[in-house]
Amino acid sequence: MVSDGVPRWLRKIRVQSTRVRGKNDLSLCWPPGREAFLGRISKGIFSAILGIVLFCPNASAQANWVTGKVMDEQGNPIPFVSVLIKKNQKGVSTDTAGLFKIRIKPNTVLIIRAVGFEEAIVDPGNQRSLSIVLKAAKGSTGNLPAFIPGLS
Repeated sequence: MVSDGVPRWLRKIRVQSTRVRGKNDLSLCWPPGREAFLGRISKGIFSAILGIVLFCPNASAQANWVTGKVMDEQGNPIPFVSVLIKKNQKGVSTDTAGLFKIRIKPNTVLIIRAVGFEEAIVDPGNQRSLSIVLKAAKGSTGNLPAFIPGLS
């Protein structure tokens, strides 16, 4: 590379073509206004980065992973429990061992629902590991249907 940013092989080609016309001016190698064009590109990149940093709404509220186990009053794990975010009702289910993992933002409240158990509302705060005990529903069948066709 030469100090003006033109590669040597291109400089030789351009010099030869300008000499044919009788001129030996290297300013003809690049279109006029090259510096202004590069300046606009760098300003555009700077503006894009600045916009991302300043206007990204999730930059201040980082979501964190919360893990937990849902159990009954005897300490037995409850499988397939719904663990929902109260704000938008999105969530996950526990596995067969009653374990779950969910990504939440700060100040999020969780709703824990299971068939045959009372609903629990949990505020994890800064905790990253939860142990949730659900109480059995009294005198009701929960969300079980009263009639199941095909069964007698």
